[in-house]
Amino acid sequence: MPNGFCRIAAGTGFAPRLAAAAALGLGALLALRAPAAAEEPREVRITGARVLLKDVLPECPEQLCAADLGAAPPAGSSRLVGADAIRGALQGAGPTLPQLEAVRVVSAARVWSPAELGELVRPSIEQKLPEGVQLIGLQPKSGATLPLLASVGECTLPALPRREGPLTTTAMVEFLHEGAPVRRLAVQVRLQLSERAARPAVRRGAIVTLVIQRSSATVSARGVALQDSEIGQTAPFRVQPTGRVVQARIESASVATVLDQP
Repeated sequence: MPNGFCRIAAGTGFAPRLAAAAALGLGALLALRAPAAAEEPREVRITGARVLLKDVLPECPEQLCAADLGAAPPAGSSRLVGADAIRGALQGAGPTLPQLEAVRVVSAARVWSPAELGELVRPSIEQKLPEGVQLIGLQPKSGATLPLLASVGECTLPALPRREGPLTTTAMVEFLHEGAPVRRLAVQVRLQLSERAARPAVRRGAIVTLVIQRSSATVSARGVALQDSEIGQTAPFRVQPTGRVVQARIESASVATVLDQP
């Protein structure tokens, strides 16, 4: 009789149904024991260079909203501001604190192509060119991801040769975010140097105004350049009419600041 029962059960498909039921029961048991998946933290986008309490907690007390929670993440990336950091910024808010959770902060950004960057930095590069030098073309060496509110800062060029003709060189352009540098970009520039550009800024024998800074006054005198020199260089000058030789830093083609007092 038992053997007959087994044969009937196998023949009628009872065993597969029993196995399926057992599997369903085990799955339900595991589901009950599995922890609930953690929710993704709330995400906020900011444009500033620093993360402020008001960025992650808009309902913060007014006197604490400007509390600094650290530097913003790089442009286009994110970082997690933990509940403990938010709670620490709320220490002066009194005993009743809201329910706090971590917040993911994303720095708003713009992706610039090389062509777009070229147009953006052109005015800064042109402003830096010395007299007699013309910008023919430029090409940033790469695109860039910059903070949404980034601005163009200082542009630096290498010393240009004193000769006529075309020249290809590299300018370095700095980008600022709320006044702080965030990125430097290399830009290839094509220049045309004229005969004027081939001459030194101050030629030997040129007459310039020498500025002498004293504690209570500024005194000026005429001086004669004793060598060819460029703006920013320190060069010797003979003071008229005393004939004393002084060292002065060349500020422009007509003005130099005396470094040692006559």
